[in-house]
Amino acid sequence: MDTLRIDTGLVQLLINEGPDHIEFNPTEVNWGRRYEKLRISLKNGMNENLEKLNGVEKKTNNLIEERFKEETNGRSLSKEEMDNIKKTIEVAIEESQEIIDLKEEVNCIRDDMCLIMRNEIDGLFGKGVSQKVFGNLMSEYAIVSFLECIAPYIQSGREKMVTKYMPKGKRNKHKVM
Repeated sequence: MDTLRIDTGLVQLLINEGPDHIEFNPTEVNWGRRYEKLRISLKNGMNENLEKLNGVEKKTNNLIEERFKEETNGRSLSKEEMDNIKKTIEVAIEESQEIIDLKEEVNCIRDDMCLIMRNEIDGLFGKGVSQKVFGNLMSEYAIVSFLECIAPYIQSGREKMVTKYMPKGKRNKHKVM
């Protein structure tokens, strides 16, 4: 008897050389849209966090500058004296409750974003995939790395699907996704 073998587009990848693996089907109609939504959401979240981190850094620098002006009070100081005063102020500000609270707020936002992204990954790839891939690690950079590592598989799977329906002269001229 002959065997019917259907290429469903299923991709199976080992995680860090096994034994765990993930499966996904980039040729599934809604899958690509959900993947793109996840990628954009992560990018926007990271940009938002970067803005908040820059805000903390700007606020820290402003506080250092203000305190430096107060400490020096227009006096003429040697470079060594100015450096010592600046270092003392930097340490005091980094240890101030205001800066500690701002940094904690940013870290909470990052943790929340990681939880949301891990849930999105589980929704896209299947329950428990984020735990298989990341363990207990809460890092948006690890999530980005994961998405970048699977992107070529998604691209080739979607191209394969679309290429079947394109006229021969137009194939490989358009990027899919």
